[in-house]
Amino acid sequence: MTAYDCAAETSRISTRPAALTRIGHATLRLLKLWRNRRAFRRLSELTDHELADIGLARADLDVALGASPSDPTARLMAIADARAGLTGVAKSV
Repeated sequence: MTAYDCAAETSRISTRPAALTRIGHATLRLLKLWRNRRAFRRLSELTDHELADIGLARADLDVALGASPSDPTARLMAIADARAGLTGVAKSV
């Protein structure tokens, strides 16, 4: 085995973990998107009174869906936070 063959083998081996990492991250992003869409669907099934309890209105669901059709949950969280007066303030847990 020459030095060239050894170097070629090493570079090919070192790229595999990076590719697997990218595939893993893409899979995690898809899983998060699927969970968020499922949570949004559950929110749309709530009554207006139940939505008001968590700081949302039925119209907020339409606004969030129009702003980000792929993942409207981040927009909903921003709407609820703004309505609660938590914008720019750290939430206490």
